[in-house]
Amino acid sequence: MNRKSFFIVTSVCAALASMAVGCGPGTNTTYRDFLTAIGTVFQADGRTPLTDLAIDSYNWVITFTDGSSVSNPFVPSTQNSTMWTTNATGQFTFTSDQLALTSGTQVESCTQVCLDWATGYNDVCTDWQTSSEDYCADWEVDSDGNDYCADWETSYTDYCANWGSESYLYCDLYGQDCGWIYPARAIEDIASAYSEINYTDGASTVTTQSSGTVTPANAISTSKTTAGHDIVVDDKWTQQDNYVTNYTQLSASKAKIVTARNTSKMSSRKILKNGIPHFGRTHAVAKVMKDKFSVKQQAKIDAARTGCGAYPKSLQ
Repeated sequence: MNRKSFFIVTSVCAALASMAVGCGPGTNTTYRDFLTAIGTVFQADGRTPLTDLAIDSYNWVITFTDGSSVSNPFVPSTQNSTMWTTNATGQFTFTSDQLALTSGTQVESCTQVCLDWATGYNDVCTDWQTSSEDYCADWEVDSDGNDYCADWETSYTDYCANWGSESYLYCDLYGQDCGWIYPARAIEDIASAYSEINYTDGASTVTTQSSGTVTPANAISTSKTTAGHDIVVDDKWTQQDNYVTNYTQLSASKAKIVTARNTSKMSSRKILKNGIPHFGRTHAVAKVMKDKFSVKQQAKIDAARTGCGAYPKSLQ
């Protein structure tokens, strides 16, 4: 199997497996794919690390070179860890078990084929400027028990003075194609990726998207080991992302002091769209149709089977 030989028009899922490829007489090469996730979570100011935040789950959203995309979920219990919690610098990290990126969960033998593409609009900044803001580097308590700042310092932050938009295509409707096996994909087939983290706020689950995308040039590293005629190639994708939450960890009294300090600078604060930062692509989760396809929709599924070299599970 040539790892570069498959160009798929379907959505894919991640599963655990390895992929062996013949590389000549008496030689066997095994390719293994892994994900390393490195995330830094910030408070609402986009600068101060958010500490001790427990991450419930992590979604790795990858787009392949053919334009297909999928959200691959990871949770601590499946990655040899009981919890991902941000440290003193707001960071958490994990390395996945071995991956095999395929266009279908072979256990269920179902693949999500895109039946309908839609146009989304991504907020982009057309005018970046720089603002300054004071923050307290050393909080003390006076003789009356009140908080006061013993050391003010200044940070400089890029902010958007004017927003625009750009369009992008995303899948708005998937169809479940069951009973067919689709061929494997590889990390080298990924064009870009971003991530989402889920965490709990009271009784609600909050999802925060990363503030940018990662490309192969900045993500892929490869190592190779040889033992006799056996070659093992390890490909690792490092997804390094930042997330800005709506949290502020200062106490009410400290927050009031900082706000008063920066009141004169309010006009140069970061401008937000609809009151919240806008990062990356935002659109509703695509709907999934499980059966009863129209003639045109069935034609797309048939085209996906042909283009991917899919075969019925009965022939497996």
